[in-house]
Amino acid sequence: MSNISNASNKMRYFKIFLLILGSGVIYPVLYLRQNYQTSITLIFDMTVQDLNFLYLILGIMNIIGYVQSGLLADKFSARKLISLSLFLTGAFGLWFAQIPDKKFLVFIYIGWGISAVFTFWSALLKGIKLLAKKDEQARIFGFLDGGRGLIEALLGVVAVSMFAFILRDNMNDAALTKKALQSIIYMYSFLCIFIAILIFIFLKEDKDNNNVETNNDENNQPKVKRSMLEDIKILLSIKEYWLATAIIFCGYSIYWTVYYYSGFLTVNHGANAVMAGYISVAMLWMRPVGGIGGGMLGDKIGRTVTISIAMFFGVVLLLLMSLFKSFPISIYYVLVILTALIGYALRGLYWSTLDYCDIPEHILGRAIGIMSMLGYSVDIFIPYIGGRIFSHYNDGPMAYIVYFLMSAFIGIIGLIITIMLHFRLKKASKL
Repeated sequence: MSNISNASNKMRYFKIFLLILGSGVIYPVLYLRQNYQTSITLIFDMTVQDLNFLYLILGIMNIIGYVQSGLLADKFSARKLISLSLFLTGAFGLWFAQIPDKKFLVFIYIGWGISAVFTFWSALLKGIKLLAKKDEQARIFGFLDGGRGLIEALLGVVAVSMFAFILRDNMNDAALTKKALQSIIYMYSFLCIFIAILIFIFLKEDKDNNNVETNNDENNQPKVKRSMLEDIKILLSIKEYWLATAIIFCGYSIYWTVYYYSGFLTVNHGANAVMAGYISVAMLWMRPVGGIGGGMLGDKIGRTVTISIAMFFGVVLLLLMSLFKSFPISIYYVLVILTALIGYALRGLYWSTLDYCDIPEHILGRAIGIMSMLGYSVDIFIPYIGGRIFSHYNDGPMAYIVYFLMSAFIGIIGLIITIMLHFRLKKASKL
């Protein structure tokens, strides 16, 4: 009996690993501009404004896609949705690798918006939640974000090495740049298709297990028609759900400061571009450390306790960077890396609070979709508010100070909300 249980556990962890692998390979091809913006604009004969327009479309698709992805996740199995998502992402990537006329890029980015959010996001989180046992929710969600970051970092190293190997000393050769960029796109695209096949083959669940594959029809249970309004009424009655959503919003806001650290170091403290680049790379490696470490700590001392600690130290570090201007620059390097670590720990932890919400399984997908739309609306609000701040202060040192103070204030709100959730759960004996 013990051998059967061990084999079942190993297969469950293998399926979780496949989902983490899928989440790690699906996004890099969409966001190649992070490392290859100049090459993309050169090869496709486009301006940065043209590229920004494509990412605006992708951002809009993401925001409107979260709720729809939840509806799909409740209707279809994680196996079908995730394998389809990876296959489509790879297929659009192969089209992208042909370097089509730039007028066709809008269709590729719309396609990626569908495959990476509509059919993917809620199915991924629902699949992970149902595969993880109750006592390992924080750990598994931590491994999801940290493992995804590790995969992206490792693939990024491979991609940069390929790019450098093909170009060698011919950095300004357009033909070689095109070949190097194509090679990277092909690598990511074929990986997506390969992982799609693996997930389609292996992501099947026994009816006795946490089930990410079966639905009401497959369990021979009567199908109950429910309206979206009835489902929202159920969610409105779950106070823990809305507290958890607010925690995601506040935690993600703290994480967003990671995009401003390079500018903070150069503008406020005179770091050169090379040193700022090294610190940026060091921050990337904080993602697996923060995500996995935060998740394991969350299962050991409690998820809400760990999130509260992370929020508290995130606020303290942001205040130190904002209010103290005369530390040696090496101290600011340490503060920046530690704050990035906190941001990644929060990203690895906040989704584990979903397990406290006792959401009926038939609406779990749309609950994740609504939570994602509201929590990740930070992607709209923070750039807008940040843009106003930086415009007002002419991109000068004061802009970073005001931005970090704003983030610290949001972190304080997040800390209060997390403490409220903790005591609410403690009162209901859910901890």
